[in-house]
Amino acid sequence: MTSSRVLFLVAVVASSACDDDAPGGVDAGIDAAEADASCANGACATVEQQREAALVRDFAERLKGATATAATIDWEAVANDAALGVLTGDGSEHAVFRALRAVQNAVPQGHQQLRAANCGSAGSVPWAQSTWYGVCGRPHGEAVIVTHARADNPLGLHAGDRILAAGPWTAGPGFLRAIAQEPMCGSSMPSPSAVAESAAASLFGLVDAGMMLTVQAPDGAMRTVSAPAHEAKSEWCISPFGGFDDYEAKATVRTDGVAVITVPGFLSSEHPLPSPLTQAAYDQWIADYVERLRVVLDGVKSAPAIVWDARSNSGGSSEVALAIVAGMPGAKAGVLSQGFQRVPDTFPFEYATKPVASYSYSMTTGGPLAYSGKVAVLTDGLTYSAGSYFAYAVKHFSTALIVGRPAAGAYGYGGNAALTVPGPPQYIYTVDGMQARDATGTPLEGNEPMPDLFVEYDPGDLAAGKDTVLEAAVAALLK
Repeated sequence: MTSSRVLFLVAVVASSACDDDAPGGVDAGIDAAEADASCANGACATVEQQREAALVRDFAERLKGATATAATIDWEAVANDAALGVLTGDGSEHAVFRALRAVQNAVPQGHQQLRAANCGSAGSVPWAQSTWYGVCGRPHGEAVIVTHARADNPLGLHAGDRILAAGPWTAGPGFLRAIAQEPMCGSSMPSPSAVAESAAASLFGLVDAGMMLTVQAPDGAMRTVSAPAHEAKSEWCISPFGGFDDYEAKATVRTDGVAVITVPGFLSSEHPLPSPLTQAAYDQWIADYVERLRVVLDGVKSAPAIVWDARSNSGGSSEVALAIVAGMPGAKAGVLSQGFQRVPDTFPFEYATKPVASYSYSMTTGGPLAYSGKVAVLTDGLTYSAGSYFAYAVKHFSTALIVGRPAAGAYGYGGNAALTVPGPPQYIYTVDGMQARDATGTPLEGNEPMPDLFVEYDPGDLAAGKDTVLEAAVAALLK
């Protein structure tokens, strides 16, 4: 159904109201304030902007027809608001991607990626969780706290500094939400924790020359920083302390005897999925993966307590993640989730009556990764996909502690083919048509496994090179 708002936009665009020589235009006696108001409603849109607005509407329609979100969405309003952003924008590629991003953000379903053809190139749309300045951040209340700062970073920032405002993003409630609305390439964020974490990790990929940053040092001192021209090459801020970790697991034993096993994902480039990906080949791949983890675990198994660090775990194999939980204290068996496929273009949404076997998970207990000591798990808003399943299983199927910030709550299916829209501007996207449900049939998407200990990074700790979240977990285990 076409809304009256849409009809108004079509009418004013067609009327050439911004042509000073047109009958009834500015020269015909329309008050300047009225003309400005008309432009604010899209009357000054060019033919190109009209085409781009239609492209944005089409994106909203495609998501509506294929996504498995359980959220109640006013699809017409989402499409109208995003299109209006293009019609009243500056005509740039960034204005179009800001509108596309608004549509993506309005659909709280994970595994729905949106990217430009040239993401990360200078002058184009940046990657989410990237930086141009050698500085990375994480949420700290309604601010961004610097968790990583390269010694020679052009902004002169240090670990522990808090960014209270930056350029157009003003201090106070809504700071992180505003950053999250900016055009950037990356996966959708289905929960408030995911939105905040991604926004904080993406800030320094959005900062540009001339922006003013309001900075609070760990000792409380305030200063203003003017951003210089950024570097020619961006870096990742996916990991909490900068970069992107691409390995299966690393274990260390602290001087207090507690072991830490870091799992940045449940898939690495060193051991890619088999090709062709048959069920037998995948089962063997999982068995081999679990065996490699057993070797890592056995090396620290004598420790009285273990911290599994899954902060910003980017996902991979849920079966591997659940094998770890099966060996944790208090592990219990049961149905974790079932996946149901959306029937495309059904309204209201309909789903297949039978769950997808390969996308349904049950918990077992024991196994090669069994451990009898105390366990804590670290999570944050970028603990995504199989990482979210890991956090959910720890929360509901074990007695291990969860410490940090809530995981992303992204349980969908990341294996959908990417679709390309030639544009211009060209963009690529994926839609997640799989709905994960718990044993009661309740959709899981956006369900944030809340930590037992909510912990944010402390400015003074970061300045001293101390990991607040890890130390809080260790202290809890040693009680």
